[in-house]
Amino acid sequence: MPLIRPLRALVFALALAAPVVASAPAAAETVITEGDDPAIAAAVDEARAHLAQALAAGIGADGIGHPALTLKVGFPVETGEAASEVIWVSEIRRADDGFAGKLANDPLYMPGLKAGDPVSFAEAMIADWGLVGAEGRIFGHFTTRVLIDRLPEAEATAIRAVLTEAPLPAAWQ
Repeated sequence: MPLIRPLRALVFALALAAPVVASAPAAAETVITEGDDPAIAAAVDEARAHLAQALAAGIGADGIGHPALTLKVGFPVETGEAASEVIWVSEIRRADDGFAGKLANDPLYMPGLKAGDPVSFAEAMIADWGLVGAEGRIFGHFTTRVLIDRLPEAEATAIRAVLTEAPLPAAWQ
């Protein structure tokens, strides 16, 4: 079962984006989903359908990602509890074999790695994306939008406050 870790990475992205939203709760809630969760699968499909637009908007011609861009990446893990850990990555840049960045939060099933550690990954491993808009609210986060209702109400309310109403900028719809 993949692991979805929305809150801490969301708060981290917000801290980079706008001081007004940096006061969101810092506690992390790990949400474990089944690999065949249809709502999550649909959210990943929708996020991937708009991934090229998000990458074009968030990564410059020099291959360096804007701090407003985060990617949720599924890394294979070797544990009986999960086949992959899906975790947010920040400080994105293009690399020879795909992308590189830094883990935005501490993984549960990736021994020896912690938030801030460098990782590399292929585009096919990207499950979701987040892009902070001009108003300081976040577009994307398709999987987070599904998981909101599974979180404690206080955390769900804090996340709703920083996400845009629609997951896509109007120009992309």
